[in-house]
Amino acid sequence: MKLSFLQSALLTITNKNLLVLNLSISLILLGIILITQLVNYPLFIQVKSKDFKNFHNFYVSRISYCVGPVILIELLIAIILLLSFNTILYSINFGLVILFLLSTILIQVPIHNQINNFYNIFLISKLIKTNMIRTFLCIIKCILSYTILIKEIIWTY
Repeated sequence: MKLSFLQSALLTITNKNLLVLNLSISLILLGIILITQLVNYPLFIQVKSKDFKNFHNFYVSRISYCVGPVILIELLIAIILLLSFNTILYSINFGLVILFLLSTILIQVPIHNQINNFYNIFLISKLIKTNMIRTFLCIIKCILSYTILIKEIIWTY
């Protein structure tokens, strides 16, 4: 039976490599979310209201290309790990990814849609404050990913 490219690629990835990739992707997403929280979103306040719509559209279109693939890769890895190991740590790992996605879809995206229609300092402040949810989730996800890697690689030997 001929395997698909994805199936053969997944079979060649060892557990160790998958766990290292899990941590790496988590760290990349944490870097993106920290830059968003500490630099990009505060810049929204600095942009003049007449220039805001163009600035915001540019930001959203560019950041989507950066963060979208990372989030999808993290979700795929979380699913593979959960299906492969199915323990409480991998369930929590998957849950953190889902909570991040839910926060993005249900909180941040609607606020972005609102501020794209009109400049509103209150909504921008709300965006900054609610983004702390994703920042916190990313920090916890990185700690958990590191813990899983250490537990599976070092503690098992």
